[in-house]
Amino acid sequence: MTVLLGSPFLGSWAFYLVYFCLASLALFEFFTLARKQGSSPIIPIGILLGLWPILSRSMFHEKGWNTPLVGVGIGLVMLIFLIELFRNKSKPFQNISMSIMALAYIGIPFGILPELVFSPYYDTYSVDLLILILLVIWVHDSGAYLTGILIGRTPLFKRISPKKTIEGLFGGLVLGSGTIWVFSMFFTEIPTLHVWIFGLVIMIFANFGDFIESMWKRSLGIKTLVK
Repeated sequence: MTVLLGSPFLGSWAFYLVYFCLASLALFEFFTLARKQGSSPIIPIGILLGLWPILSRSMFHEKGWNTPLVGVGIGLVMLIFLIELFRNKSKPFQNISMSIMALAYIGIPFGILPELVFSPYYDTYSVDLLILILLVIWVHDSGAYLTGILIGRTPLFKRISPKKTIEGLFGGLVLGSGTIWVFSMFFTEIPTLHVWIFGLVIMIFANFGDFIESMWKRSLGIKTLVK
């Protein structure tokens, strides 16, 4: 967490380097799980496709080369289909879907991050929105965990994650909302309404993302139900 919060303050290239490495690790885990599921994704192209959004934005963020960048992404997707024709693997469309899924599940979210540090609220590089998102996620998750331990009684999705409770969810939302409120008081360059929208959307998607990951891992037998 210290590296995630601290690296953006060192400048744009430190930010890109750290988050590029983080995206690489996420893609490695993604394809490891995909292979455990029985898929045979085209890993080299899948990794390149997953890294392309953040890689391209780091190289060309201020050049306005949006159309060629989109074209490269489409070309990589088409290359996955083409390669699969010659691989003679079982479940070809499952292999293709898992290769492309890396873009949707990891590449696009990481590709959004440069848009936050070069946001329309500032003329130059700024870490404010990125720090807001990281803090809200960290405080929300910590609040949900602690509240769930202390007073959690009602499972939210028992078949997926039995230890996560409705009480913990509300505890996380309350503490996360407090973080948004404090942030809006100190970072007045961003309209308060926008800060609340960003923060609340992040908390909602963080919850769904966590449950989706738990559902996938449970389907692979990596997690087991705790009675």
